[in-house]
Amino acid sequence: MSKQMCIKNSFCLAVAPILVCHILPSSAFGSEQGMPKQRSIGQAVASLDVKQIVQDCLADSSVPPNKKKHVTSSPFYLCKKNLEFPNDPSKQKWYGGEALYSLLKVGSQLRLIINIDYRYVGKAQNKKEVFARISRAKLCVLQFYKRHGLTLDLNLKEVRRHNLESLSASPVDVDDHGISNNERLWSVLSSEGKPLDEALLCKTLAHEIAHLAGLQDSYAYNIPEADCPDAIIGEDNDIMKTLKKDIGDLHFNEMEIRQIIAPLCEQNARRPSPNSI
Repeated sequence: MSKQMCIKNSFCLAVAPILVCHILPSSAFGSEQGMPKQRSIGQAVASLDVKQIVQDCLADSSVPPNKKKHVTSSPFYLCKKNLEFPNDPSKQKWYGGEALYSLLKVGSQLRLIINIDYRYVGKAQNKKEVFARISRAKLCVLQFYKRHGLTLDLNLKEVRRHNLESLSASPVDVDDHGISNNERLWSVLSSEGKPLDEALLCKTLAHEIAHLAGLQDSYAYNIPEADCPDAIIGEDNDIMKTLKKDIGDLHFNEMEIRQIIAPLCEQNARRPSPNSI
């Protein structure tokens, strides 16, 4: 499985659009005049405790104990505007996406296993501080996933060079002061010239790690319904849409949890069609 890297260049939007994490301003959300109103996932799942979906999988006798499933691609439907090529219709829709993770049902836990091979690309004098920040943020990220019923096994290993053909670990470059944050590039001390405090770093890594589990961003891109019939827009507290709220106020929505567990817990991952919302 070939992986394209988004590392320290602005061209990554063109070669790997699904890899880039765009944090859009609040003014970018919603429909423009003359555009069909896009559906909100909250209309269907506002009252559902997403943790219950995981608990139902654990209680499902059709999923035997110690069953493990390795996932190397995500079958989601994704369509959004590619701002690099606004006038090229062929660049406006993508189907499927990269993912690399495992699910393991063991005892009372559903373990989400994500292995990351990281390469440090920042200044040598900042390396110690960068990884102290990541170590503290990791605890916060684990707690966030635990809130959703998932036990995240996040395994980080330093490498000198990336094996882009690996099906066991995702390649990530770790920078001190980087140009952006996405699932292939973590800018830890600052991003785009703006400092990242530890609270923002936690939210950022929780979001980017979710991309490695196959989740897409849930921003509103104002694409006409006819061009994007299954588009689902996240609520304002969906971590795949925004990082502007406190970590305790952010969450994964129902569709996102169902998508993560689907490879192991197919019965529990079934959901209504977006067209029925």
